[in-house]
Amino acid sequence: MRIAIVGWEEGLAGQVSTWIETAMQCSIEYYVHPNDVFPIISAKDALARPAKKFSFPFNGMYLDLPMIISKDWLKRLAELKIEGVVCCLSNSQERESIFRELVKSDIALLTAVHPSAQVLGGAEIKPGCILEPNTYVGYRAEIGVCTHVKVGSQVDHHSVVGDFSEIGPGALIAGNVLVGEHSKIHLGSTIINRVSVPRNTTVGAGANVVKTYQDEGLTLIGNPAKPMNE
Repeated sequence: MRIAIVGWEEGLAGQVSTWIETAMQCSIEYYVHPNDVFPIISAKDALARPAKKFSFPFNGMYLDLPMIISKDWLKRLAELKIEGVVCCLSNSQERESIFRELVKSDIALLTAVHPSAQVLGGAEIKPGCILEPNTYVGYRAEIGVCTHVKVGSQVDHHSVVGDFSEIGPGALIAGNVLVGEHSKIHLGSTIINRVSVPRNTTVGAGANVVKTYQDEGLTLIGNPAKPMNE
């Protein structure tokens, strides 16, 4: 299968590209920036990181492959006979926009699951998800559309993670938890069993959510987690 990756961020598109071709028996042909205007990238800032190996788009290329930089990206992919797309955008609103466009097309929205990920029986992984290395999705858990489950994180049995969400590295979601759509659960945080958080919730790094919240758009921090500024 000939595919394109929407996105070019090193921590997402870059790392996914290192394993997706083997895991999915596909060939990456293009990277896509779904906009007519490419953002200005400072090479100095991009390389001012602890790791010296760092790639970024340059002269219309990323990781030695051509980029499509256009709002008409989907039309271009169809002309190029691309069969599927993996959405590697960190912004959840942008992921939703890509999803809405793809459902009207004949190009498949693909789910990328690393070979080391564990998905137990009865679990449902919806289209567009990314399950990174050493992730765990428990029995009859549900992972929503275009949700990213980051390295080493866990979603336990019968829990539901809403569409366009992100479960950060090492986060732990216990059983029978509901996470609303467009939520972001940062690294090392926990949500205990039978707790719900609504849409657009942010759970800060290392936070421990021990009760249900009803208000949308909260940022929860600390142990036990409480709304920021409370």
